[in-house]
Amino acid sequence: MKKTACCAIACSVGLTVMFVSCAIENEAVKIWGEDSIPPVFLSLEVDSSTQIRASFSAPVSVLEASVLLNGPDGEEVRSSPAEWIPREPGIPEQELCFTLEEFPSVGEKAIFSASVSDSSGNTLSMSVPFTGFNAKPAILRINEIRTAYSKPKVEFIEFVVLQGGNLGGIEVGNAANTVRPVWEFPSSEVETGDYVVYHLRSVEDGLIDEVSAELVSPGTEARQDARDFWDNQAKAPLKPTNVITVRERKGGSLQDVLVCVAAGVEAWPTEALASAAAEACESGIWQGGAQPAQAFCSAGMTATRTAGRNPDEQRSADVEGWNDVSAGSWRICPTSKASPGTVNAAWSDPS
Repeated sequence: MKKTACCAIACSVGLTVMFVSCAIENEAVKIWGEDSIPPVFLSLEVDSSTQIRASFSAPVSVLEASVLLNGPDGEEVRSSPAEWIPREPGIPEQELCFTLEEFPSVGEKAIFSASVSDSSGNTLSMSVPFTGFNAKPAILRINEIRTAYSKPKVEFIEFVVLQGGNLGGIEVGNAANTVRPVWEFPSSEVETGDYVVYHLRSVEDGLIDEVSAELVSPGTEARQDARDFWDNQAKAPLKPTNVITVRERKGGSLQDVLVCVAAGVEAWPTEALASAAAEACESGIWQGGAQPAQAFCSAGMTATRTAGRNPDEQRSADVEGWNDVSAGSWRICPTSKASPGTVNAAWSDPS
């Protein structure tokens, strides 16, 4: 019997397929059907400002494809006929490139919808969220973190902009967080030398994302001369044993990494952490090894004692030390010297 399958956002019935290529948070792709196996959707990648690439488990024919801008009730944009992306001889072509008549702006949320069928007539319908392509992502360096919480002082990750551009779609990886392992910046133009702070909780009223330099958010540790962005997580969202990453876009290159462990940790407690540490080393960014013994020890961090990079590196975007990404380039700051949104406190004698 031929099978018809549907992939939809937040469906109420069916078998959930775990899938990480979506940019919209807390949403799942679900499949339901009868007694034969339809083609399986694998991933969606944004290749350029006009093209997206969909991967399947087998060759398929496209019955219909379109994109909705601005969410499920937004404007519908048609796609040109899909083209197979050439593979090596003997390997089935399983990736389709779709060229859109109109594309979402940088960082804008959109939904790709399509219906496809395989050679046996089994069909698959799908709706997959994605984010508008950022052709000029800013280059960020992780500069300071706080993993402790003492209201209203919340966990944060601070970045320094080494090269100006747009933040839209840049991903912050938080490998120890099983609820939200990836957070994505909204579209925002930043300049070289800017400080950008991602606050992982919102515990005060009136907080806003400073997507433009003219916006000023309230908040205990928000600064007028920095760019503050707010999440709404809870329950220890930033753990002291972690691999924190910044990636230029979904599926793109890593820009920076911090590998850190709490005191006494001798082995990675999860496969996600082990995998993230391995990628950090294989990329050539994190120097010294992928085991906890080569990580920065975050012991001693409190709400007023954050971990930060050497402030001497912050004098210029051209400072050679910014490329030293290892345990030795980080230290716990003195008591009450946390500095989200500005230059780190001077390093004290580690002894």
